[in-house]
Amino acid sequence: MPALQVRDFPEELYNQLRSCAAEQDRSISQQTTYVLRRFLEGYQRGMTEAEAASAAWDVTCAGAAGPSARTERRRRSFMRLEASFEGAPGPDSLPSSVDMIREMREERDEHLLSLLRNGQED
Repeated sequence: MPALQVRDFPEELYNQLRSCAAEQDRSISQQTTYVLRRFLEGYQRGMTEAEAASAAWDVTCAGAAGPSARTERRRRSFMRLEASFEGAPGPDSLPSSVDMIREMREERDEHLLSLLRNGQED
């Protein structure tokens, strides 16, 4: 995927974009893509640059229905995910990785020793 680097990006605009991204529960990169997409859609429909920019910013950063609906969808998704893990063994009930590695090494060593013993008996 192509990368876009913007030199001398105004700090005030960056801070507004970061704040808007946080409201929309998006990364700055995701928010930038979304705002640009909305701007270009408006511009291609015949809006002036100012109208397209205003429409893109108002739709994405108004803080009205967008963030709360998005946040509610995510909350419901996390609740379903949590419910699907109910009854699953937790990290406290599983052996530590150190114990698992030690056990695998011991099994390997026993297997190799049995192979050597069987080879010597022939």
